[in-house]
Amino acid sequence: MAINKDNIDFLFNVMKFYDEQYNQVADNCFHEINRALNEIAEDYLKPQNVRVLPVGVYAIKNNYQMLEPMEFYCIMSADRSILDKEKLQKEISKKRKKSVKDIYENITSVSNARLTAIDVAGVIMREMQKYIESTDKLYYKNNVIFIKFHIDDEVDLSINIYVVYDFENNDLLEMSKLGYKIKENSRQVLLNIQKKNAETNGNYLLLCKLIKMLELELVLSNRSNIYLSKKTLFIENILYNVPSKFYIGEDFCEMFKNIINYLKQCDVDKIVIPDGNDNSMFSNYGYYANSYFKSFINKIVFIYKNADEMIKEALNESQANQENNVAGEQEESTNTLDEPSKNETTEEKPEQNIKKTKEIKKINKKG
Repeated sequence: MAINKDNIDFLFNVMKFYDEQYNQVADNCFHEINRALNEIAEDYLKPQNVRVLPVGVYAIKNNYQMLEPMEFYCIMSADRSILDKEKLQKEISKKRKKSVKDIYENITSVSNARLTAIDVAGVIMREMQKYIESTDKLYYKNNVIFIKFHIDDEVDLSINIYVVYDFENNDLLEMSKLGYKIKENSRQVLLNIQKKNAETNGNYLLLCKLIKMLELELVLSNRSNIYLSKKTLFIENILYNVPSKFYIGEDFCEMFKNIINYLKQCDVDKIVIPDGNDNSMFSNYGYYANSYFKSFINKIVFIYKNADEMIKEALNESQANQENNVAGEQEESTNTLDEPSKNETTEEKPEQNIKKTKEIKKINKKG
């Protein structure tokens, strides 16, 4: 049975509840990290012309709770010859381990040194230690700085800071993202997403957030082992490819059905990154693996057909007071909606950053 209007309205109330609970905390963290990065760039990285660009869902205020990582790009101008130095650095690091202090005392002692993205990441990590608390965690690998902010006993916020190159000074960024090569105009991606959202009276991003919430339910009920929504703008990028006319109106049940039917007939190589360059979003071994698109289609079809039952199940458990602290100890199901993927990633598994409780149970359905 397809999802009904009453349950759609209920889910929107759930989203509003979490927006009120988490968004102010997220906004405060977002602005503080942005301020810190800009101060570091001004004080220590002027020769590299480092600019800070907030990216991802927090930059467009479309996060669900605080499950997705907060992301920033530190953009540096450089000549492509810097890649030879970066390659050599990676080779040396495999053979000989040196402390951050040893490496960057040498590098920063020379004014206007030709720093690679790896070098700049080390400088940012060193200086970011002045901004975090003892309960927070900070480390870096290659061109990425990872921060785990301890918000409270139940919430840790992940922050990923990527140092990326702008070789042509035209906002076409090139980077290694968790081992995958990325090339996109990230600034234009954000602008195009916001433009489409305005054209659709906000329905586009509202549907994205609705899917994130229901995908989380699939993970928490062991119907899926992968929370695809954690990948940078994953849902937003896919749904951008659906024509704006499908988001017009107020009947979200019909809207959801039409969007699913449209995406089901799309070839994976026709789904593009929304930066205006028509580059395919998915590839066999890329950051967005081909198998993720099939998994996403499997999930949204299942959600559309079973959301009412998922909501009923969650509310029944809540009313019976069956929620308990051993939810995280249940066995993982091997029968999931996920497609096999060839990708290997350093990202966290869903259970490492998602509290193992049915989130939908935290507020009561009215009426």
